[in-house]
Amino acid sequence: MLWDVGCGLKRTSFFPLLLLLAVFAGMPVDVAAPAPQAPKTFKAKIDSQIVGSVRLADLYREPADLYRSPIDPLVWCFKLTPAFIYSQGRQVMRFTFGGVRQEMMTFDRELDEKSVQCSDDGSTMAVLSYDNADFLVRRYEKVGHYKTAFRTREPYRKLGQMLSADGTMMASPFPLTFSSGYDVLREMRVLDIQGESFSWRDNKVLYFDRATTSVRSYDTATNQTTPLKQLGGNVSGREYDVGEIAACGKTDFVSVFWSKPGGDEKDMGNDVVSLNGDLQIKPGPGAYSQISLSGRPGFGCILQRFWSTGESEYRRWQLLLEDGLMKYVPPRGISLTDDFQVSARDCLVLGRRYVYDKDGSMNQNEESVVAVRITRAGRCGN
Repeated sequence: MLWDVGCGLKRTSFFPLLLLLAVFAGMPVDVAAPAPQAPKTFKAKIDSQIVGSVRLADLYREPADLYRSPIDPLVWCFKLTPAFIYSQGRQVMRFTFGGVRQEMMTFDRELDEKSVQCSDDGSTMAVLSYDNADFLVRRYEKVGHYKTAFRTREPYRKLGQMLSADGTMMASPFPLTFSSGYDVLREMRVLDIQGESFSWRDNKVLYFDRATTSVRSYDTATNQTTPLKQLGGNVSGREYDVGEIAACGKTDFVSVFWSKPGGDEKDMGNDVVSLNGDLQIKPGPGAYSQISLSGRPGFGCILQRFWSTGESEYRRWQLLLEDGLMKYVPPRGISLTDDFQVSARDCLVLGRRYVYDKDGSMNQNEESVVAVRITRAGRCGN
């Protein structure tokens, strides 16, 4: 196992989708940057095609689990035929559209479903145990079991994508000690980077360094670390923290969460800002609003806007492309999953098809997961 040295501060767990904010008062914020501008909006013809579907109930081992054990997120994991993986209880499963459900990894304790991840080529996958004491890595057909350096759950962290696109490298903010199985990390390059919210662009790892409250880039070819943007801290009565980092075409974006100490839902939200530019996307109206995003260098990004009026909740989607922002409407009856991802190839996102009975109630037995291909003039995104 090859270890490289990065920089930063240890973190101890994953950061759920609707994190509500780790507070670190007094940290600096990038106040010297030029005033951010909103991306321009435009209209273009976008084609959405459902290319695969599976009943949600068919992803569970037991029918009763459908009502008591949600599976989320669903993570793309394939090289040729579209497939995704997910954690259910003590297992990591993979479902291939047009194929079958397969068991990929099994442990003797509950796994952390939020920690499941896979390399872009489907060769390598990883997951943490629910108590974060153990780490499982599968590369091709071999599985290794490792001990981590921490044993408590602190929900206000997010690792993001630790694995490189081809599965030959992995960024790890915690030491890993081989325990059993096959030592797959011995054949991989492990980058010792004390960070979180990892994201990859070619041979570079982007991440948030909580020690310096900055987003940084680590070049795996030159072993050089470059600060990209100063974020975080307490500014004008608001405390800031970093969520996802996403490669949107040629531009990298980061979601920045904010809250007012002692405030309620009306005093929290988030923005999305560019790392290599001065673009900013603000949240929508409502008592509570949030923007989440997922992207690829060859595609651009999909943004999900969520907001609440107190009585109702709303979701809308936009495509963030090199041209700017444009409205996106999924196929009729389809909603993108909360932890949606853009696939590394084939222009795909995962959605849910909901079925309602005559009385207006949702029929969970008929709910399905669908693969939606999104193209613009026959090509992915940009």
